[in-house]
Amino acid sequence: MKRLFIAVALLAASVLLSVLGYMDLKTKGGELVKSFNETADIFKEQSEIKSGDIDGSLEATLKLWKKYKTRFEVYINHDELDDIQDATIELEQYLKEDRKTEVDELCLDCVSKLEHIIDSETPSLGEIL
Repeated sequence: MKRLFIAVALLAASVLLSVLGYMDLKTKGGELVKSFNETADIFKEQSEIKSGDIDGSLEATLKLWKKYKTRFEVYINHDELDDIQDATIELEQYLKEDRKTEVDELCLDCVSKLEHIIDSETPSLGEIL
């Protein structure tokens, strides 16, 4: 009877951790997607917006990425995050060099990769067991 109880407890813990990880990814990933989208929109409309606002938006997005990256690395395959990390490094270089070209494209690329990760991480019974 103890073995059955332990097995059920382990299964319940696995399901709980999987669901909590997915919910965390969904909420934090959603925040990142929104931030990257807003930054891309600002860079598309850069002629109407002050340079400080543009840089501030990109800095805030990169700071948010750094904040959540370590958390994502716990339960997401690093290969999937490497492309986003490379793009954020490139965005940091654009910020340092004060270049505004291709920033919106890089941000939208990060959005598509993040959305793919979120969609592919939906928990299933096969992943849990």
